[in-house]
Amino acid sequence: QQQQPHERSCSKIEASASMASVHLSAVRRAIDHCYQDLPPARAYALSADGTSQRGQEKQTVDVDLTYGDVRPEALERALAAAGPMECGTFFDLGSGAGRGVITAALCCGLSRAVGVELLEPLHAAAVAGPLQRYTTLREQVEARVELLDATLAGLDPSRLSAGVELRCGDLFAADVSSADVVFCCCVTWSVSIMQRLAAKLAAELASGARVITVGQRLPEVVDLGEGGAVQFE
Repeated sequence: QQQQPHERSCSKIEASASMASVHLSAVRRAIDHCYQDLPPARAYALSADGTSQRGQEKQTVDVDLTYGDVRPEALERALAAAGPMECGTFFDLGSGAGRGVITAALCCGLSRAVGVELLEPLHAAAVAGPLQRYTTLREQVEARVELLDATLAGLDPSRLSAGVELRCGDLFAADVSSADVVFCCCVTWSVSIMQRLAAKLAAELASGARVITVGQRLPEVVDLGEGGAVQFE
């Protein structure tokens, strides 16, 4: 698609591209290491608890609290398709247990990897377990401490992000203007939520930013009224 005059452009990437990484096996072992105490079944239970605490339905036209995990290898392929992002900033909107954030932090040499999750029990478990394990592992790899797991020793310290942050809050309130790549697992989101997401990204992202969606596409063009139109290529 051609960019129209006076329009800003953001790239839209499908989560089906291929990725080649010299330390891919180490990355996958590191994800297992970080999530040894927070498997998907526990994350699903924490998501249910968080939804109950909020007194909301799990899924409505305007809110979707459905928990979902993307396989790390699928996200790795999508990140590779998004192109080089060394020293860039990655956002996962609706980050759940933080698996997407940790995966990106391990793969890409990012400056920052940020996740935003609404449900407090899920967020708290991600911070106390996986994020803490990732931070410790990164420090050990950078210090070249001998690791008991030989596979983890294959991690490239230059590709590990030091700026990993998991936030508890509404993704629509998060400022993503600094993002180079935004990731959303939006398989079950309503048309209304997708339109709201597209308008937010179109208004906030800089030209050239990339958006990875799983399950649904963003609309190709978003009209911002007096702000002009933004085309997702």
